[in-house]
Amino acid sequence: TAERLPTMTESCLLEVLIPTFNRPEAAIRAIKSVLSVNDPRIRVRCNSNGREPTLEHFCSQHPNVYFDNFAVNLGPQANVHKLLSEATGRFVMLLAGEDSLDTAGSKQLLDFLAESRSDCYVVSCAVYDTVDDCFYYNVSESSHGKYVNLPGFTILSSTTYMSGYIWRTSLLRGLDLGLLIGINEQDSDVSIFNAY
Repeated sequence: TAERLPTMTESCLLEVLIPTFNRPEAAIRAIKSVLSVNDPRIRVRCNSNGREPTLEHFCSQHPNVYFDNFAVNLGPQANVHKLLSEATGRFVMLLAGEDSLDTAGSKQLLDFLAESRSDCYVVSCAVYDTVDDCFYYNVSESSHGKYVNLPGFTILSSTTYMSGYIWRTSLLRGLDLGLLIGINEQDSDVSIFNAY
């Protein structure tokens, strides 16, 4: 008997957030990589900076995928802000539309998140380029499984790459996300600094 997938109104363990714009094929590929995990503890939330009928239709076929879009392009910061502020999973992961989730270690990752200490707020994952056969981002083996403080994590994870980080949603609720990602809460068109 197949396990029932959670509806978007129910909490899940990991919600993968995919900001996109005008690249429906890439976003669908990214979403399919998450769906291939086939675990009720994970789901997808995707937001586009404009109407994307092909992507909207694809997402409507999957009960564990939520799709929304802005009527007009508000930029990448507003897109990420919307996804982070509306997320309901216990943990969230940003996944760029051109990236994919490797399913090989997904069960172990979800088990780790399910059993993680309550003071585990950020998890860093490797980012591997299958085309160029190299890591864009990967912490050293000696750091795997280590709990570090914020300064230590900043040193270990200094990269501007969007994919590969998982945050505990309760941590995000206490932050001014608009300020952190470079938008003013009152005017989402005003950019303070560059951010993904």
